[in-house]
Amino acid sequence: MKKLEIASSINESAHSRRLEKLASVMRFELGKLLTREVEFPLGVLVTITSVVIPADLSVARVMISVLPFAKGKEILTILFGAVFNLQHLIRRKLKIYHVPKLEFYIDEAPEKAGHIEHILDSIKQEE
Repeated sequence: MKKLEIASSINESAHSRRLEKLASVMRFELGKLLTREVEFPLGVLVTITSVVIPADLSVARVMISVLPFAKGKEILTILFGAVFNLQHLIRRKLKIYHVPKLEFYIDEAPEKAGHIEHILDSIKQEE
């Protein structure tokens, strides 16, 4: 029974590493595709902060950071329009049959960090 548990643990660990590797490769390749294939408005910077893929490979949650933050909804609309082309290009590039469905979300952590930093700066100035 212990051998079975160890083998199962090793398989889960290997599967987890493969998911992390796939997420990392997708992040890198999507970053290149966004610069080549998607036209964003002038003065807008879009960065992929992370890609999260569940064990069933059904979806890839792509977290993006947008500067200026106010353009986030506009950028999501552009990305939603390009999602099928991006999935097709990722499938060709990675040479895998099943590409997780791409879903884009705004990563609000950088905006929140900037807000907290601004508050801390104002407290510092008051002292």
